[in-house]
Amino acid sequence: AGCLLVLAHNPGVHMLAYDYLVESAASPSILDRMAGGFPTAAAAVFEVDVAGRCAYDGWFTPQSVGGAAFGDE
Repeated sequence: AGCLLVLAHNPGVHMLAYDYLVESAASPSILDRMAGGFPTAAAAVFEVDVAGRCAYDGWFTPQSVGGAAFGDE
């Protein structure tokens, strides 16, 4: 299996992640969380099948993995 990492700036990466969520029919709670913005150093994780369809697999922020919020260091 391959892996692709996309590093980008807002608002582009936020819009791309949100579009993938809509395309993959993500739950309303996940769409609401993503609609609130894409914080510094956040990561949205998607699996992509051989047909190119995206499926939401996770959302990480520095705080969710034990890090400090931007400006809290």
